Order: sequence, then C-alpha cells, then structure tokens
Amino acid sequence: MADVPAGSLYGTLNLLILRTLAGRETLHGLEIQRRIRHVSQDVLQIEVGALYPALHKFYAITPKGLKRLERETKRWESHTAAVGRILTEAPGSVG
Repeated sequence: MADVPAGSLYGTLNLLILRTLAGRETLHGLEIQRRIRHVSQDVLQIEVGALYPALHKFYAITPKGLKRLERETKRWESHTAAVGRILTEAPGSVG
C-alpha cells in the first residue's frame, strides 16, 4: 500500500493516538506508532517526529482524554460522512 502523505493526517493525529490508548493502561511511544501502522495495515505510517518528541516515555489515556476521544470521534465521523456524500454524488446533479 502507498504511504499516506503526512499532510493528509493533519487534524487526525490526536484522534489516532487517543484511540490507540483507549482501553490500555500504558503504551510506550514506539508501540503507539507501531499499533497505528499495524491496525491501518501499513497505510498510516506516522513519523516519530510527528508523533511526539521523545520515545522514552509511557503514555496512558486519562478520563479527560476519553472525553476528548469521544468528541473527536464524532467530529471525524461527521467530517468523513460529509466528504463521502460529496464523493458519491452523481456528476452534474443539482442539489
């Protein structure tokens, strides 16, 4: 599969990180990067420098993070549904 350009992930990295942490006690930063790559079937390959500046820390999701994950997921679902509607609209149709 082709890599997804880093610019196309703008605004979704937080969502990906929060979702990766959800349901887990802690993950090492490198494991976050690997899980995103694995679950996306090698489509999303986040550069270390884009993910966070240091790999030596462990991260865990907080209750505040879970709430943000819920908000970000709803926002993303709304956004992707809107894009999907545009992509599936018949060419030349008038709304």
